[in-house]
Amino acid sequence: MKLRIAVAAAAALLAPTALTTSATAEAAGALCFVRADGWLYCENDAPEKLWGGYTKPSPVNLRDYLYTTQSTFKCWAHGTLHNGGNDIWYYAQGDKYGNWGWLAAQNVHTLVDPPARMNKC
Repeated sequence: MKLRIAVAAAAALLAPTALTTSATAEAAGALCFVRADGWLYCENDAPEKLWGGYTKPSPVNLRDYLYTTQSTFKCWAHGTLHNGGNDIWYYAQGDKYGNWGWLAAQNVHTLVDPPARMNKC
């Protein structure tokens, strides 16, 4: 619990503006919010693979890996249907090589996909 509080405090310092009540409420218990610039900062499953395909995300062409359980996602897009029951994918920079790729929404701990005010790719 102490680590979660420390991470939340650090995230608040890194965010360009203060969190809004609605963004925090949307996350409901998970450390997950949309920053003022439209990027999503959220807990996620790890390790996970990031996949290629900028115009239509799908689990082909391995691009990189996420090893952290807190990540920043630049935008979202509709892609291939995944086991989470929708076709929403989030775009992030990988931890191993620094390559950008897609993570299925089922692996990002949001309550709603996509969250309100998040950038669409």
